[in-house]
Amino acid sequence: EAMECLSEGFAAATCFFSFPKAHWKRLRSTNGLERLHGEVKRRIRSVGAFPDRASALRLITAVALEVTGVWEDRRYLDMSLLNSTPDTAAA
Repeated sequence: EAMECLSEGFAAATCFFSFPKAHWKRLRSTNGLERLHGEVKRRIRSVGAFPDRASALRLITAVALEVTGVWEDRRYLDMSLLNSTPDTAAA
């Protein structure tokens, strides 16, 4: 049963290897995602109650866009490395 679980999940667990080596450490970690979820929770708690689902979605979208802006400023991942990989050059 353990071997079946390992063989079924191996490809998903190692898919980050298809990206440039400089990205591996950040892709295999869930720190960024956990930080985003924490920020969304913090903002939702400060609002309290939402009048409808759309207003909650607007807040979550605004938080996600704000975090994306921060990640772009800090260069969380150098996207220029994706353009210089042999896989994309051959395509």
